Parts: sequence; C-alpha cells; structure tokens
Amino acid sequence: MLGAKGSTQVPIYSGSIYFDDLIPEESPRGIPGILAACQQDYATGYRAFKLKIGRGLKCMSPHDGLQRDIDAVHAVRHAFPDCKILVDANDAYSCEDFCRFLDGVAECDLFWIEEPFTENSEDLQRLKDHMATLDCKALIAEGESRTEAADPPGPYGGYTAAHMDRLYDLAEKKLVDVFVIDLNIVGFTRWRRVMPELAAAGIAASPHTWCWCVRPFYVAQLGAGLGNMSYIEGIPGTSSVFDYSNYSIANGAVEVPDLPGFAMPLKMKTKAEE
Repeated sequence: MLGAKGSTQVPIYSGSIYFDDLIPEESPRGIPGILAACQQDYATGYRAFKLKIGRGLKCMSPHDGLQRDIDAVHAVRHAFPDCKILVDANDAYSCEDFCRFLDGVAECDLFWIEEPFTENSEDLQRLKDHMATLDCKALIAEGESRTEAADPPGPYGGYTAAHMDRLYDLAEKKLVDVFVIDLNIVGFTRWRRVMPELAAAGIAASPHTWCWCVRPFYVAQLGAGLGNMSYIEGIPGTSSVFDYSNYSIANGAVEVPDLPGFAMPLKMKTKAEE
C-alpha cells in the first residue's frame, strides 16, 4: 500500500548508548559501561551505534566532558572495528568545541554527526570546512529539535514552515545530508507525501523515534514502502503489550515481515497471568 519502493531489509542503529559511563552516580562504571551497552546491542544484531556526547554541558566540566566524549568514541571504535559510529550532541557544543572534538576522533571514521550545535549556515559551513581538512566524510543529520510548534498542524505536522524552510536551505547548500524530523510530529500519513519530497531534493530521511520501542518498526515499514531511508533509529527493548517477534535484526538491518498491518499482534494474557 505504501508503494514497496524500498528494501525490506532496512539499516538500523542502536540509539540507546547514552552516558552509561556516568552511572550509577555512587559508583560510575566508566568507559566499560559504554562498551557493555554496545556489546549487548551487538549481540542483538546491531552493527551501528549512536553515542550520546556533550558531557561537558551538564554532567562534567567542559574540558573533562570533551575528553570523555573523545575517549568514548575511541573505545567503541577499538572494541567494534566492524561497526559504524554515529554521534549525537543534542546541540550541546559550540562550533569551535565541536571542531576540537573532531580533531580528537579524526582517525575513528565517524559515519554520522547529529545536531552538534544549533543549526545555522555559518557554523555548519565552518564545520564542513574543518571536516574537509580531516578527510571526515560523516553525514550531517539535523532537524529534530524545534523552537516553535505549528498550531494547527500543517504540511509537516507540528513542524512550522519556517523550520522546514531553514532545513531545506541548509540541505541545498550541502550543509545537511539527513533530516531527522520526528516520526510522530510529522505524522505517519504525512510522511507519505514528505518522503518523496525529500527524495526529489536529494535528502535522506531518518525519522526521530525516541521514547517508544514500537516506533522503529513503524519507521521500518515506512522505509520498505517509501524508500529513501538512511538509517532507522533503533530503541532496543521489549513490550508487555506488543509482540515484536515478527521483526528480526541481523547484521545491522531489520527485516520487515511480509504480514498484514504492522505485524505486531497484541500479546494475549493467559488466565493465570490475569
């Protein structure tokens, strides 16, 4: 019904690698905590990890946070040489500091850089220029964060026309490669119109899915139906309500099942469980 324009094997990364080095607060696990989280997801079938960075904004001093961000990337690259590494700063850095971060991970072959700082043409151009000096070919992903909501929802759901115009302008200047606008903020039905529009503009999509484990499987269906899907943001986890077993993750891709609907039946409780 969506068009079958994409592959039924859609690339997926683990988006659950957070500041595992800083917990528990009374006895932080350090870098081994991050590696343990990656190992768990690797065993599940993931071959790409998105590492949360930006510890210097709230969790540590700016100097120590920057160094820990760098150390975390190096550790994951060393432990998982066959995997892609993505980083997401949630706009925690300045352009200058993010360039220093890139200097520190220059040999780690980043695949993806997401929201390093509040997007603007001047800083993104400076970033791209600096990346060129390091021969860093990472994709730039932007668009999740918004400062205002469309009310009532418009062509892009809760994203305003001004927000989307800024993103398209940055993409036209080759400063942004992937739009990570949220699955639910846009709305599943609107994605049927938005995705071909992105493809025509040469922009890949990776809808933001964080919060609910069910959403990556919705995005997998979008990718298989509409195509133009860069990577799915995976949220490893289980559900007491939905049965995800029809979806399998292996070698870094999720297989979209050839079954009716979203192929996620409700779990039926036995009399004993009730």
